[in-house]
Amino acid sequence: MRISTGLPSTTRVFCRMSGPLRLGLMALLCAIFVPSSAQATDPISPPAEPVETSVSPVQAPELPSEMRGLWVVRDSLSSPNAVHQVVMTAVKYHLNALFVQVRGRGDALYASPYEPRSDVLARQPKSFDPLEQIVAEGHTNGLEVHAWLNTYLSWSGNRAPAAWNHLWNLHRDWFAGDRSGRCTSGLLGWRNPPSTRLDAA
Repeated sequence: MRISTGLPSTTRVFCRMSGPLRLGLMALLCAIFVPSSAQATDPISPPAEPVETSVSPVQAPELPSEMRGLWVVRDSLSSPNAVHQVVMTAVKYHLNALFVQVRGRGDALYASPYEPRSDVLARQPKSFDPLEQIVAEGHTNGLEVHAWLNTYLSWSGNRAPAAWNHLWNLHRDWFAGDRSGRCTSGLLGWRNPPSTRLDAA
């Protein structure tokens, strides 16, 4: 009488095999169905998104603005109307800078506690300040205003300065002259830079 084990025929065949044969078959099946670590492959990574690089436009170097200046001698500052005309002339001819002579001959065309008031302003009230006016009007009209000072040329003319506190009247020894101590060219007075007294002052 034949007793059924209930196992599939393939299983029964496998069980009847000898030990070495079963081991060989198992190794073969593992080689077919179980991938080795060498056969395993990494999953394919998606391509990296392109990195956007922003390139700033090349900035051209700023060129210095063009200067179109006007020299303004002290005689052009003799009255409020004269100062106004200087500014309007600069605007008319599209200038952008004024170089204003506010110290011409050891005197001042502005309020100064150190220099005497210029003879050019003799007929004007003490409240009139040419430099103050031309700065205000010039800036209003987009003009640069630069003060122009004569430092060593301190007097010229056929008479001495009227102001008692003018350098010519106070410190004649500060001025250059010939061996006799006389200034050349009439009353053309140049202060002497090497003078120790001048440096101290």
